[in-house]
Amino acid sequence: MTASIVFQKGKKLLQPGKGAYIDGKGRALDNVITERFFRTIKYEEVYINDYASPREARTKINDYIRFYNEERLHESLSYQTPREIYKVQEESNTSEITASDPLLLSGFNCA
Repeated sequence: MTASIVFQKGKKLLQPGKGAYIDGKGRALDNVITERFFRTIKYEEVYINDYASPREARTKINDYIRFYNEERLHESLSYQTPREIYKVQEESNTSEITASDPLLLSGFNCA
């Protein structure tokens, strides 16, 4: 992990040296969620497209991440989108984020 701090909507999520675990427990299971996400991106976007340039690849993958978080229904989230789960938790002022999509939580952006 670099020396930077990760922010999401003004809230400090990670500090250097604290570990990159979403649930804060440091379990090996945390990595499974990220690995599944990248597997999904590869099979549903990368492997089926022939990008003309790195710029096009970044744009298309970024579009897919937006789709993944805002439109694609997830069986593990009772057929809701990660955005819907996050919005409900944000509205209820829940301090603990439990959505299982790490890129939504980290504010990941390919651009």
